[in-house]
Amino acid sequence: MPPLKFTLLSDGPTDANLIPIITWTLREAANVPIAQGSWADLQRLPKLPNSFAEKIRSAIDLFPCDILFVHRDAERDSPKKRYEEIRGAFEDAFGSESTIPAVALVPVRMMEAW
Repeated sequence: MPPLKFTLLSDGPTDANLIPIITWTLREAANVPIAQGSWADLQRLPKLPNSFAEKIRSAIDLFPCDILFVHRDAERDSPKKRYEEIRGAFEDAFGSESTIPAVALVPVRMMEAW
């Protein structure tokens, strides 16, 4: 298997901290060689994408990859709603044309136990 390039699209720059976790998971748990993991920093664009679908398309266009990871916090919505949102935006961006798979990363709110 050739080394894999992945891109992480997320809500903010602190989510770039997920890149080492994704890299470790792919290497150790899935035995996938990693060539490069990139965070899609769209904040530097002269014109920010308007829709979530445009963000997905821009991430793949500007940060070419073999697989796209999309991080969205569940916040007050259910994780299922976020998965559907990601799937819908990916379909809006590419329809059935994309050959790049996307993986949704949706953490739920954690509760501390004292």
